[in-house]
Amino acid sequence: LSDSIKNTDMSGYLRLRLNTTHGQLGAASVQANEIKAVLNFKSKVNDQVTANMKFVAVNDDDIGAANSGKTADLQLNQANFTIATSAATIIAGRQTSPTPFTANNGDTVSTGLTALIPAGPATIAAAHYNDVTSNGSIDANSVSGLGVLFSVANVNLEAWYVEQDSSNNERTAFLASTKVAGVSISAHHAELDAGTTAEVENTQLVVSGKAGAVSLTAGVVTTGKNGGDTTLDGDTDSKLLLALEGAATSQAADADAVLLVASAPVGPVKATIAYLDGDTAGTDFDETKLSVSYKMSKNFALSAWFSDQTFGTVDAEESRIEAKYSF
Repeated sequence: LSDSIKNTDMSGYLRLRLNTTHGQLGAASVQANEIKAVLNFKSKVNDQVTANMKFVAVNDDDIGAANSGKTADLQLNQANFTIATSAATIIAGRQTSPTPFTANNGDTVSTGLTALIPAGPATIAAAHYNDVTSNGSIDANSVSGLGVLFSVANVNLEAWYVEQDSSNNERTAFLASTKVAGVSISAHHAELDAGTTAEVENTQLVVSGKAGAVSLTAGVVTTGKNGGDTTLDGDTDSKLLLALEGAATSQAADADAVLLVASAPVGPVKATIAYLDGDTAGTDFDETKLSVSYKMSKNFALSAWFSDQTFGTVDAEESRIEAKYSF
């Protein structure tokens, strides 16, 4: 027992949010109180095997005539064994999906096997999952995927193929990123083939860098005539989606958009302004988002943002106040 305790690492966070929505673009509720607690356990079983567990507890309290009520959920978000050898690293069990077609924030999980195989300068990722689950609901069943990741002359390249067996949907993605003279450049192209003539595509280019104390980002995205959401879970945290809060750019059909972001420290506070402008099938949309964050200590941060959105003739406003303690 003493050895087990010494070989176990614990981490996680507690996050409190107050979300507010006005207008017709966002959710119907006027306010939503959200509490989320995450607890991770990583324990070394032996020299090759590590056991991983992650618990996620969420409590939402929606306040408003159109959508009132409470939801509470406790999930065993991850439960897996990682087996590391010189030939491959294998993750077996419930785990975070490593593909770009799922959320990067860990909320999307899958049950199955992932194998990471080194092959010279490349890494081959192969996976088969019995399900893909996002926020407690199963979004896709029986998913198989293959990815190749490698670097050539300071350029990181990825090629991915994922097949959703239950619907015969096929997804492909090609990603590239590099850093030149302090400027980061990333690009991707992704497609969804649903066995029809529908064109669901997503092409994106993002450039970011610093000018003194100011961090700058510029991005452009274009989507297919039938949409641009190529993800398995429809989650805007995926690297294949470029969107702010209200204008889900990459989910729109026949869309073209530009994103501009600037952030800088203002005393102890980091201030950010982001502007998204585009059109989808002839309808103009734009969004302006103002954010501030304050890191009170190494593991405690306060933040807030306000978003003003327009989609055609419809307007909406969203805001959030958040406190997060990490350990």
